[in-house]
Amino acid sequence: MTVVFLTSRHLPRDDRIFFHMAMTLAEAGHRPVVISSRGGEERTEERGVVIRSFDGNRLSRKTRKEHFLKILHQFTPDVVICADPFAVHTARHFRKTSGSSCRIIYDVTEWYPSKKDLAAHGWLGRLLVFPGYLFYNVLAGMRTDAFIFGEWYKSRPFRRLFPRKDHLFLPYWPDLRYIPYKPATAPKDELFLTYSGKLSREKGFGHFLDVVKALAGKRPYLRIRVRVIGWYADEKEQQFMEEKIAALPPSVETTFESFMPFADYLEAIRDTHLFLDLRATDPENQRCLPIRIFYYAAFGRPVIYSDLKAIRREVDINGFGFLADPGDTGGIVQLIERYLDDEDLYLTHCKNARRLAEQKYNWALVKDDLIAFLIKQSAS
Repeated sequence: MTVVFLTSRHLPRDDRIFFHMAMTLAEAGHRPVVISSRGGEERTEERGVVIRSFDGNRLSRKTRKEHFLKILHQFTPDVVICADPFAVHTARHFRKTSGSSCRIIYDVTEWYPSKKDLAAHGWLGRLLVFPGYLFYNVLAGMRTDAFIFGEWYKSRPFRRLFPRKDHLFLPYWPDLRYIPYKPATAPKDELFLTYSGKLSREKGFGHFLDVVKALAGKRPYLRIRVRVIGWYADEKEQQFMEEKIAALPPSVETTFESFMPFADYLEAIRDTHLFLDLRATDPENQRCLPIRIFYYAAFGRPVIYSDLKAIRREVDINGFGFLADPGDTGGIVQLIERYLDDEDLYLTHCKNARRLAEQKYNWALVKDDLIAFLIKQSAS
């Protein structure tokens, strides 16, 4: 079975697409192909997965579509898994013009349109373009043969609009083979924290820095090591954050890294004592399940997250962390101090996190469902 992953919004070695879905198919003897318009020109095969990518960021939609179609014609896919609406419409065009009988599956992991899709418009522009974006996504749902859903909230619109279409829930659980796990030791005189992702107020980097500063102020003899792995949203956000970083006391040691390959990223965060994610609790974020929470559990580390509906619904967080108001700096500092002052609590949450990863939030538990679902689709 040849399965093509088509995406205009993800890098070719995306952790879900390449390291989990495509690698699972390759290990099962199938032929996965990842086609991406992100990350630059590449033609290679890695660990049984064919990669074809090009830099589509500066191309028009028409030219990007032509590139996708040209590459699709080089293969004979039984199934095309699309990571975004543009990919769905392109796959539909390919099937219609090539005579292919391939099945088209929409892997829904993002809201569309999301805040980032509308960010370039003012409030009036957003009101004008939103219906068009929404219709484009609904039309993608109409043109797909089946769905894969990464989480519950993002599945709701499509399950309600297309209740008769087949679907599979495929969570963001990590393959534990990729996790460089080592048992935790409780922090004493030193606390290692990590922030990864977009460096913006909306994603919680500002709240994160506020917490670090407040904690350092309360515990001046605690050495706090902060590793930041990410990129600034824009120059305005960069200036705002750099002022906050400059105001951190000398007891805080901060290092910065930009984009890191998947394996390097996992190795870089393995020594973290505690993971914080203090993103804004706006309506979109409330209904977005943070992928990394399952990776942090796999490392066997406690977490403190913004209190989001999606987490409450899909994660048994009480045993290995806390939910908090991201703007309540003092309250979050108190939660961190509970871990610093209570070694038993810290180590219990570490053990609970790893146990949940091994027994519940584990890619090994769902990978066979993916293969069975795709075989079923290809035979339809």
